Amino acid sequence: MNDRQLLKCILDAEKKNKQWLNLSQKRLVRLPDEISRLSQIRKLYLSTNKLEELNPALFHLSDLDILDIINNKLHKVPPEIRGLHKLCKLYLSHNRIEELCPEIGCLTELESLALDHNKISRLPSEIGRLSQLTELNLERNRLSFLPPEIGQLTNLTSLKLCGNNLTSLPLEIKNLTRLRHLDLGENRLAAPPEILARVDEPAAIVDYYLQHLHSSKKKPLREAKLHIVGQVNVGKTQITRRLRGKRFQESERKTHGINIYPWRLKHGDKQIKVNIWDFGGQEILHATHRFFLTKRSLYLLVWDTREEDRYGLVDYWMKLIRSYGDDAPVIIALNKIDIGDLGLVRRELLDKYPNIVGFVRVSCKTGENMDQLIEMIAREMSQLPRIEDQLLDSWFEIKETLGRMTVDYITYQEYKELCEKKGLNRQNQETLIGFLHDLGVVLNFSNISNNASNKELRDIHILNPKWVTNGVYQILNHASLANNGILTLEQLEDILDRNIYPIDKQRLITDMMARFELCFPLSDRADRFLIPELLPYQPPKFQWDNENSIAFQFHYNFFPTYIMSRFIVRMHRYISGKLCWRSGVVLTHGQVRALIRSDRDGRRVYIQVKGDADRRKDFLVEIARQFDKIHSMISKVKARPVIPIYKNQNILIDYNYLIGLERQGERFFYAPETMERFEIRQFLDTIGRWKI
Repeated sequence: MNDRQLLKCILDAEKKNKQWLNLSQKRLVRLPDEISRLSQIRKLYLSTNKLEELNPALFHLSDLDILDIINNKLHKVPPEIRGLHKLCKLYLSHNRIEELCPEIGCLTELESLALDHNKISRLPSEIGRLSQLTELNLERNRLSFLPPEIGQLTNLTSLKLCGNNLTSLPLEIKNLTRLRHLDLGENRLAAPPEILARVDEPAAIVDYYLQHLHSSKKKPLREAKLHIVGQVNVGKTQITRRLRGKRFQESERKTHGINIYPWRLKHGDKQIKVNIWDFGGQEILHATHRFFLTKRSLYLLVWDTREEDRYGLVDYWMKLIRSYGDDAPVIIALNKIDIGDLGLVRRELLDKYPNIVGFVRVSCKTGENMDQLIEMIAREMSQLPRIEDQLLDSWFEIKETLGRMTVDYITYQEYKELCEKKGLNRQNQETLIGFLHDLGVVLNFSNISNNASNKELRDIHILNPKWVTNGVYQILNHASLANNGILTLEQLEDILDRNIYPIDKQRLITDMMARFELCFPLSDRADRFLIPELLPYQPPKFQWDNENSIAFQFHYNFFPTYIMSRFIVRMHRYISGKLCWRSGVVLTHGQVRALIRSDRDGRRVYIQVKGDADRRKDFLVEIARQFDKIHSMISKVKARPVIPIYKNQNILIDYNYLIGLERQGERFFYAPETMERFEIRQFLDTIGRWKI
């Protein structure tokens, strides 16, 4: 927009006595003096322009209650801002502001202030005068401290401080009792990420921080998990034995679940407690790994160096780790070098996965290079970002007490009584149990939905993770369920050892599996469960034609096999008879039918829905939303939604691309290859719309 067009727009707004004016995305580099003529204006939008400074004439608009200047090039907020004393909402995100003037405190009617993605290094003490403020966003700035006056903002319900340089919080932050959202992530605060992640529980964060800040009775945590993962028969358990100073055993049985061992490791003058988790490599178990792979960990990926990686299995494991451990460090142990050594393409792996911190060629049989492996583990453990987190002595005592107990489960009431003896209030009890769950000391699911079938799961807090996991694995590995998938409570009594799993607690294991989306109760019998991971690989015989059908696909960068089984669990109420198998399912909803199939090698899910046009569209939307929810829970997994344009040709169009075109006001798109023109609205009206 040139100067003449801008002036005309302002004069038109004045003439029409408009209450608002939108000048967003007009490539404005300055505001003319005539802006002051809009004395009646209440809402002014100036986002996504090129403004480097604000014309003082702007601050004569004393009746403004909303001012939006997001995504410009402002370097400062001038003192004249005090003239906008009726402002309720001020948005200055995504600028280059380095300093906030004291006059900001004159905006005493302000309810929402957004200053995120700037370069602000300090807040003026006058910020405390904004007593009506309910939302304050300061994410992605350069703040190293907060003024104590922040505690005067007692009406705040949302405070966002993620991505700054904060090393401490003022005591006065405890006065913000109305907070419902507090984001302190990606700072340098002395608080574990598991605590800071509870952004919707501000009281828990503040309570933890202030207690630890002013207590002398605390010590560094120095505890973490070592996950040992890899394919079957690569030597994970033998390496675990060697790490713990045990001798090699030729006849060692393969792990059918998870073995958990404590290990004391020394690095320099630091003593680190390591919880070794030795995972079974059977593919059926991979679906359960996601519940235990965590970020506060080091990963040891074991590979049989005699094998060529013809099927991309190293890539598979690295992506699985990244899905749940994020960018946690990974050591790759190339085992069995005493027998052969084909090696791996290391450079390619390092380029693709920068979280690989080293390769070690070892022999768990002869012990060759095991000292080198232990040294590398010790070094990486000592450098884990949160290894020096401080915990109160009383918290340590409870953690150690729980670790020494010989029972496999206790009630929450027993846990509360233990905490109360150590002076922990309810807030601390909830924080600590969640923290111990993340560390792998206990398994705790007190946050699950409140329904009758999960009552046992809510009332019991599992102390021994191995008790739970091995119970689940005994079920998944039992021969009677292979290629069947139907589990009865009667079978459960035969599968699980009653001495370890009393009959009155066996249902707890199936409730746990349902919580993990590994099984679901069949509607016809309360004592029968279907486990999709144990269904036959081959689909049953059934007829399907594509008449009156619409199609959709998801294409993945990485396809964990359990995506399909989780989908089957989520949609089990729609399963058509017994038409479900390991990689697919037929669903029925009224007169609408849907066929959903996964292709592991092609990393795709194919969806076809047929029936009445409106109803099939609605059902496809429901199916796609369920997949979206599954995708959202798997970090690093990217699912690209695409639409086949023609029934008998492999010509696809990106769904998100069409949604984007529609939002930009475009009417048509052209099919790849054929260049046939389609109307976007009509096309999407057929498929349906949902949030991707």
